[in-house]
Amino acid sequence: MVKTLKADTGAAVVVNRFSTNGGTTVISLASWQGLGYDQHSLLATPAQLFVDPVSNDYHLVAGSPAINAGTFLTSDVSDDIEGVARSQGGVYDIGAYEAH
Repeated sequence: MVKTLKADTGAAVVVNRFSTNGGTTVISLASWQGLGYDQHSLLATPAQLFVDPVSNDYHLVAGSPAINAGTFLTSDVSDDIEGVARSQGGVYDIGAYEAH
């Protein structure tokens, strides 16, 4: 994953592969954070996050590290992609779906 954020805009769940030069050089999340990016982001695999990513079911699986891990939400978003109110657990979930 190549990210080009200039400042921390909230939490994201990412893979451990970052680059500042289009992928020529790859660094870890820890190194990326050392450059001042994505301070609230965390590592996870699709299987740790989603119900069935192979079948494109991106609802959060029970115990997903994305549940209650969000740190930022724009003021004009109060529901998830299916109309479920955010937040269900007191803190926003990361992703398109709010776990409930």
